[in-house]
Amino acid sequence: MSRQPFLFSRWMMGGYNALWGFLASSAGLLIGGTGAGWVKGQKVPLVFSLCAGMIIGLVVLDIVPDSIRLGGWPPAVAGLLVGVWVYSQLERWSRRVIVLTHEPKQEVFLYSGVLIALSIAIHNVPTGIALGANASEALARPMLLTIFFHTIPEGIAVFTPLIMAGYGLMSLLVITLVVSLPIAVGALIGGSIGLGSPLLLTLVIALAMGMTLAVAVKEMLGKAVKDSSLGFCAYGAIAGFVLMATYLQLVSHGG
Repeated sequence: MSRQPFLFSRWMMGGYNALWGFLASSAGLLIGGTGAGWVKGQKVPLVFSLCAGMIIGLVVLDIVPDSIRLGGWPPAVAGLLVGVWVYSQLERWSRRVIVLTHEPKQEVFLYSGVLIALSIAIHNVPTGIALGANASEALARPMLLTIFFHTIPEGIAVFTPLIMAGYGLMSLLVITLVVSLPIAVGALIGGSIGLGSPLLLTLVIALAMGMTLAVAVKEMLGKAVKDSSLGFCAYGAIAGFVLMATYLQLVSHGG
C-alpha cells in the first residue's frame, strides 16, 4: 500500500522535471536560434566564450560539489571521465556521417548544424535521466539552469550554419523539438526507475556534466578561439565564470 503513493510521487516528480527540462532546453535553443542572425563576426567568439565560462562555472562550482556530497568522489570523477569519453566517441562517429546537398557550400553548413544538433540530442538523454531521477530541488534547479545556459550558445551554434545553408523558421522549430525531447524522455525514464542509489545518481549526473563540459570546452570555447584569439576568449570565459559565481552567491544568500 505504501509503495503505490511513492511510485506515483516519483512519476509526478519525473513528469515535473521533464516538463521544466523540455521548457528550459527549448527556451535556450529558441533564444540562441533567434540571436543566430545577429551573432556574427567578432560577436560569436565573445558569446561562445562567455557562455562556456558560465557553463563551466555552474558545473564546477555547484552541480559537481553537490554530486560529490551526494555520492562521494569516486562515482563523480568516474562519471565525469566517462562523460568526456562518450562525447569523444560521439564526435568521432559523427565525422563519418555524410550529408548530401546540391550545393557543396550548403553541405558544409548543413553538416555542421546537423552534427551539433545530433550531439546535443544524444547527450541530452543522460542529462534528462539525471534530472528526472533527482528528487532534490537543490540539485534540480542548478541542473535546469545548466540546461538553459548550455542551450543558448548551442542554439547559436546549431542555427547559424543552418541559416547560412538557407534554412529558416521551420527548421528552427523542428530542431528545437528534436533536441529538447530527449531531455523530457530521459527525465521520464529517470523518474520511473528512480536511481535510488546515491552512487548511481551521482554517476549519471556526473556523466551528463562530463559531456556538457566537453561540449562547452571543445565546441564552444574551441570554436571561439579558432575564430578569434586565445587571450580574448580566455578573458571572455573568465568573465562568464565570474558572472556565474556571483549569481550563485546571490542565489545562495537569497535562499
